[in-house]
Amino acid sequence: MFSINKKSSMVSMIVENIIDNINKGNLTAGDDLPTEMELAESFEVSRNTVREALRVLETYGVVETSRRKPPKVVNKNLQASIAIAAIQVSENKNYYREIQQIRELMGVGLVDEILKNASDEDIAALQTINDQIEHTNTVAHLAELDFSFHTRLVEISGNSMVKAIYSSLASTIVHILEIGKNLEVGIEQAREGHQEIIEALREGDNDHTRKIISSHFQYTRHILEE
Repeated sequence: MFSINKKSSMVSMIVENIIDNINKGNLTAGDDLPTEMELAESFEVSRNTVREALRVLETYGVVETSRRKPPKVVNKNLQASIAIAAIQVSENKNYYREIQQIRELMGVGLVDEILKNASDEDIAALQTINDQIEHTNTVAHLAELDFSFHTRLVEISGNSMVKAIYSSLASTIVHILEIGKNLEVGIEQAREGHQEIIEALREGDNDHTRKIISSHFQYTRHILEE
């Protein structure tokens, strides 16, 4: 069932093989995986490497582990399916670009709902997040604030499905936001881009807001192409 791809790290290799077997239907919700020892022998790795791979899968809600029982594949609901895609994203920049396309499509597509629902309190909350960016001192914190800003936009739209998708991709999106960022330039880029979005929301022009949100993603797309 399992095969070895020497091009991947050992942990990633195990994760990818298990995901591949789930996608192919070889493993389904409720199935037990082999024991840690059996997986270690199958992949020719240490049990510590197997444990690390299982921790990744458990973090994303793909498997459940127990000290006394073999790891188990959990229900393949929307969140688990998105999590599987998120793990795959971490190994391939093409997936990063696809995630950015999804983010842009969601952001632009939600403009009408965002403008319809946005209250003064919502816009003030966006402004508060953006103001915090000026005082950040790490790229990681900058990425988290950037993600928080766009998460708030999604929440304002009231679209629960998009919110679930965005939440499930949180770690991947934050990682994308960290790629290639110079802190000083990143702060300026994020603050200016977010401020333009805030002002567009205050003006309430749908077409202008769509244009602003779409252009906001161009910088990250440029970084991913380098």
